[in-house]
Amino acid sequence: MACTVCENTRDLMEHVRSRSYDLLITDLKMPRTNGFEVLNLLRMANVGNSRSIPVIASTASGNCDTGDLYAAGFSGCLKKPFPPKNFCRYVRNVWEVKGSLNR
Repeated sequence: MACTVCENTRDLMEHVRSRSYDLLITDLKMPRTNGFEVLNLLRMANVGNSRSIPVIASTASGNCDTGDLYAAGFSGCLKKPFPPKNFCRYVRNVWEVKGSLNR
């Protein structure tokens, strides 16, 4: 498994244009662009697999139990802080549901 860390939305979009990703995790509350805006930009970009990549929201102050996240198109939500073991289990479950591990 490889991981790419992006500093901002522009960096993210450049990476998505250059290769396909199996999963994206974005914080809901960032200084310039929130997670909902990132998800919307990805879906509208229509480059690579940007329209179908599973996107997990991450939040320390928000509520992961809201239907708004799923209605917006997020594949799941991680409430921070989370133990590494839970993180790995959760990511694997999202991949399995989306079929990424079966490719």
